[in-house]
Amino acid sequence: MSINQIITTVVATIGGVGVLVAAVAWLVKALVSNRLERDVEKFKIEMKASADTEIERVKAFLARTARVHERQVDILTKLYRHFFAAQTYLQLMAAGTRLEGEVSVDEYRRLCSEAIVSARRTLGWSPHDSPGSCAAVRPLLRFCVSGTDASRLCTAPHGC
Repeated sequence: MSINQIITTVVATIGGVGVLVAAVAWLVKALVSNRLERDVEKFKIEMKASADTEIERVKAFLARTARVHERQVDILTKLYRHFFAAQTYLQLMAAGTRLEGEVSVDEYRRLCSEAIVSARRTLGWSPHDSPGSCAAVRPLLRFCVSGTDASRLCTAPHGC
């Protein structure tokens, strides 16, 4: 064998094997890429479904929370109105002078008592609740009345 034949044989063998290896490598790469693309698409679909579920859960939570806060604001607004009325009646009751035609102290006491009962009803308390339910109102009454017997302002049968 001559050197030309050896080189031609080696190049043909290496070239043929090289082409075969290149074809196999391309085929493996194409199969792996295709498999990865399918896995990526499947992962995208799962992530989108998971994200959509989480978004709906958060939306529902925010809607519930908004309703709760709206209710709290409504209750606080009503309580403010009732306590402001009670404070006004207490101030008028405690006034040192009376104008002609002004209602009596007993009428102011009754109006103040009605405002306090309305505030208690706003909180869901009955006027006939146990004495412990008056515990939250008692310090306010003591502060507003400043020395007056606050229990006379309560309409509950057991007193405040």
